[in-house]
Amino acid sequence: MPDVATVRLKIQEIVDEVTAETGGVVHMSDLDSFGLVQLVLNLEAEFDVVILEELHGFTGTDFDDLAAFVVATTGDSVGSAG
Repeated sequence: MPDVATVRLKIQEIVDEVTAETGGVVHMSDLDSFGLVQLVLNLEAEFDVVILEELHGFTGTDFDDLAAFVVATTGDSVGSAG
């Protein structure tokens, strides 16, 4: 699994792509539920991990928190997605 900085950069790439038509997102709270699911599914595909099923434990508020959560919770799920 990549480090938090690498995941954070990928999160920004995905968010920029997913929200390009609507003018982009500045904060995680700007994402609607569909955008958040798109983000998570893209992260799962990119890093071959399971995240969506673990989101119930996410208590963060921004993309940095999400990156740290992804790295912290995916150690046991690497290679399990799909």
